[in-house]
Amino acid sequence: MNKSQEKRIPILITGGHHDPAVAVIEALQERGNFQFFWVGHRYSLSGEQTESAEFKTITRLGIPFFHLQTGKFYRASWQNLVRVPLGFLHALYLLIRTRPKLVISFGGYLAAPVVLAAYLLRIPAVTHEQTVVFGWANRFISLFAKRIFVSWRSSLKYFPSGKTVLTGNPVRPEVFEERTKRFRFENDLPVVYVTGGKQGSHVINEAVRGVLSQFLENYNLIHQTGSSARFQDYQKLSILRSQLPRKLQNRYILQEYFGLDEIGAVYRAAAVVIGRAGG
Repeated sequence: MNKSQEKRIPILITGGHHDPAVAVIEALQERGNFQFFWVGHRYSLSGEQTESAEFKTITRLGIPFFHLQTGKFYRASWQNLVRVPLGFLHALYLLIRTRPKLVISFGGYLAAPVVLAAYLLRIPAVTHEQTVVFGWANRFISLFAKRIFVSWRSSLKYFPSGKTVLTGNPVRPEVFEERTKRFRFENDLPVVYVTGGKQGSHVINEAVRGVLSQFLENYNLIHQTGSSARFQDYQKLSILRSQLPRKLQNRYILQEYFGLDEIGAVYRAAAVVIGRAGG
């Protein structure tokens, strides 16, 4: 019996960091015959209908995607708090429906009800922590996870030593490959890459908008804005770019999200990266 004829082992993946999760999926696919399911955010921000980079990436890989709406304990509105138990019940339903043998969490408030539901259904769960400083959701998840994988040695002290493993951060090989020449500028000015993560950062985008023309006098800029329909940052900055002198326009590349076919070239071009931590 060949690999394709073997019964596939179902694994459900959830959490806020889809790039390292995809790296893990690809590594597992090389080692066994698995059926993956994904629980995540279909839309960029709550209340919007703009599809997230996460949803686009995962569905492009042919992995079934389940959108989970849940609340955050630290958001005070009653509407948000009501979504917490509803999110747990939805997570419970999804686990019963997909019947995974393992849940892999990549952190964040959305993963919390999924890991709790898995614990109650006696489905083993493991979690990976990408950041040095973690929030309440990842602390909560660590209580129910069988194994906790961390990216940074300094994070080991925050979790039980008996079930915590230092692994580093999973990275897809495309990050190191320059697959396009698009980000090679026709000048010798330093290149700065500004990003607010896959959802973008309205605060960072506004800061860029306020100093854009002055900044471009001395630097080339690659700018990942996110795709929020609420703030319209990409659209506003596109209009501003069109109003710049041609010389400055040629120093500014902006995009809602850079996929894996481009991000390696972005990093290769950049002298400095300005970003933000997750939260």
